[in-house]
Amino acid sequence: MKMTPAMRITLGVVSLTISVILVADFIGLIPRGDREATRQRQQFVEMLAVQLSVAVARPQQEGINSLLLTAVSRNDGVLSAAMRRSDGQLLAIAGDHQRLWQEGRNSSTVEQMLLPVVLDQRRYGQVEVVFKPLPGFSVLGVKIHGLLLLVVFVGFTGGLFYWLLIRRSLRYLDPNAVIPDRVRNALDVLTNGVLILDKSEQVVLFNQAFSDKACIGGLDFYGHKPSVLHWRKPNSGERIVAEQLPWCRLLQQRHGVQHEVVELVTGAGKVLVLTVNCSLINDDRNRVSGVMVSFDDITEIEHKNKVLSEMLEELGLSKQQVESQNRELQYLASHDALTACLNRGAFNQCSTDLFTESVNAGEPLSCIMVDIDNFKQVNDNYGHAMGDSIIKAVVAVLQKTVRQTDTVGRYGGEEFSILLPNTTLEDAVRLAERCREAVEAAHCEGLAITCSFGVAAAEAIMTSPEPMINRADEALYQSKHNGRNCVTQAKAASGQQASRRLMSVDG
Repeated sequence: MKMTPAMRITLGVVSLTISVILVADFIGLIPRGDREATRQRQQFVEMLAVQLSVAVARPQQEGINSLLLTAVSRNDGVLSAAMRRSDGQLLAIAGDHQRLWQEGRNSSTVEQMLLPVVLDQRRYGQVEVVFKPLPGFSVLGVKIHGLLLLVVFVGFTGGLFYWLLIRRSLRYLDPNAVIPDRVRNALDVLTNGVLILDKSEQVVLFNQAFSDKACIGGLDFYGHKPSVLHWRKPNSGERIVAEQLPWCRLLQQRHGVQHEVVELVTGAGKVLVLTVNCSLINDDRNRVSGVMVSFDDITEIEHKNKVLSEMLEELGLSKQQVESQNRELQYLASHDALTACLNRGAFNQCSTDLFTESVNAGEPLSCIMVDIDNFKQVNDNYGHAMGDSIIKAVVAVLQKTVRQTDTVGRYGGEEFSILLPNTTLEDAVRLAERCREAVEAAHCEGLAITCSFGVAAAEAIMTSPEPMINRADEALYQSKHNGRNCVTQAKAASGQQASRRLMSVDG
């Protein structure tokens, strides 16, 4: 176990105190109650031995018995007494001596004393006296010597109180007594908070900036650990345990700590956001003696960053909403509300773009014009609602039949246009025929609906898609003239006849 300075000083003071007690006892300065009691008991036994020597000289048994009984009855500290001849025979006894007396002892103790009785300068026998045990402290029946008890008591209680006093004294010692004013003034000039800790993580010095920011008072912080303050993790607000504080990790792991962000709840309840930098302090022998910790207050910067982040987030949401609305408006502006395909304006723009791409890539481009046959009769006989349903159904069939790369647009009323990129005129005619067959087989809304088709392709002499669309439209009207429900190919640009009837109405 690592001993703190307070514990080491306490151990030294306790050892010195015990040494003084032992020396005082050795030279007799400490009164010993057991010594005085032993001396008095020895005097009592000596007087009794003298009286018994006189009684033995007069062969009167009653006198010996009387002396022993008197000695036991008039002395509370005497339990029993006896007169024993040299051959071991008991001449007289008072009290339960035979039970109390421990045979085999030839010397006196404080509880059992014997003294020879002399007659005519010869040993006649001995007087034996059993005394009550002296009052004292015992553990598990073992009596503890008074001096040992005193040493244990002083060592324990004195050590505890010495430690508390020394620990408190060390904590509240004024660091100004050992820290020069120039050092303190230099630290107080700094705008960053500074803490200097010893290797036990206790505060040795802190500057005025830290005191003001943390709202701590004067000397009350000296000798304490910074962990007594309320340190939190940024954003989460979770309290940081002492072992995870930057300076504690530095002392444990010896790895530098730079620009670590923590939060501090001050004594006034304010939350500070601080960046922490820690570095070790080494003595002349390059041994770690403490840590220097600096704190940079970035509370205002973090607050502004948070406000800016919230503003950017709001702007981002607003931008997304505007973009979404713009996309919706653009869709509404470019698509037909009834059929959801491109309207005429968007179709014309799409045809211009595809024409330019086809010319640049040297690829063919074709166009199909479609018109619903006898649509006016549908409106007249079934109403405009049925007419709208027929238009939607026809568009659905066309979009299902053409390719994904093809573009379907509503050219006007019941007329539609289909752009076919990278498609020759022959392929466009075949696709138009498939569309015609699909519409005829669909029976839209339960009615037999047919469509007429005109097909044209872009040619080298064209500079825009309008001639191609116009020629497809002319071919469409040729299909109408030829009896509807058929596909007509437009004339060639040279003026030669290229139109032909691919399919006509039966009968």
